[in-house]
Amino acid sequence: MEDGANQYLNVLKWLEVLNDETQHVIAVFRDHLPSEYRFAHDGKQELCWAMEEHFGFLVFSRIWTTSVSIERLLPRSRFFSGPVWWDVPSINSLVRTVVDAYCAFFYLAIDKPSAAEREARTDLWFLYFRNLIIERGRLAGKTEDDNMRGHINSAEWISASLRENEYFSELPPGTQKEYLKGQRPLFLTNQQILARAGINHKGYRLSYRNLSRYVHGYCFLCESPLGDEEDTNIMATMAELVTYATLFIAFALRDFASHFNTPLRDSRVQQIIKFHEENDGI
Repeated sequence: MEDGANQYLNVLKWLEVLNDETQHVIAVFRDHLPSEYRFAHDGKQELCWAMEEHFGFLVFSRIWTTSVSIERLLPRSRFFSGPVWWDVPSINSLVRTVVDAYCAFFYLAIDKPSAAEREARTDLWFLYFRNLIIERGRLAGKTEDDNMRGHINSAEWISASLRENEYFSELPPGTQKEYLKGQRPLFLTNQQILARAGINHKGYRLSYRNLSRYVHGYCFLCESPLGDEEDTNIMATMAELVTYATLFIAFALRDFASHFNTPLRDSRVQQIIKFHEENDGI
């Protein structure tokens, strides 16, 4: 079995390879963007496809930028400089962001629901973000200006569209009421999404809970960030944490390359994907 130092250095290399490949496929996709992704069509169903793939691409890009942020925080990485600084809370928070982003990416761009559910997903996504704008406006005391009234009218129009949707109308009345509040952007939980994505989610709840503790900043998790560069115990902990992140980054790359017809160039990425499929697949 590898010691903590070797585990850490190996998974750090994995992260570097995945980040470089993600940057590459994003650049290739943007340079050769098909016309069907550039413009929304007139038909409503085609519009939903275009909008979901558009947002899926944006979320995939978020996975990459977050992953690069993780790499920047890891001692001995190509981006790291200065004294050894094991920023455990920040890295945990960023890894949780990668998990959430992968789930949103799969839900928006990869999953294949019915046409009615797809339209409902698009409406719910827009209702959530419209509601965020309205809430910010209320906090700033701008509920009476024309721009804010436009957002409120738009939210009402989206809510009406949801009520008329075949998929949404079959949900229990109480569930419909909760979604119409505009507080939730997705119809599925992360665990449901991971099951659809073919990822073994048995350990998800415990892993996600541990990541969330750092996000919420509980005082008993405030370790000293300064440490010995050769501390193999913390290196083993970091290796496990970053390995969990590479699971979702690798599967995001696999799904993006397949769905958006953007071939992967680095054979090492395929090896990382294969490792996670064999160890983390359902």
